[in-house]
Amino acid sequence: MSVPDVEDVIKAKGKCTVCRCWKSKKFPLCDGSHVKHNKETGDNVGPLVLTAKKA
Repeated sequence: MSVPDVEDVIKAKGKCTVCRCWKSKKFPLCDGSHVKHNKETGDNVGPLVLTAKKA
């Protein structure tokens, strides 16, 4: 299993969404699985969004 480096993702895309529901198939990155999790459990969890600092 390969774990992506969050800094590399931010440098390449300008932002990174990190899973907080533990349901993502791309963990530690968010794949939107929290939407189904929230509907099934009544929870209100979403990803942590990290963005590149503007110079």
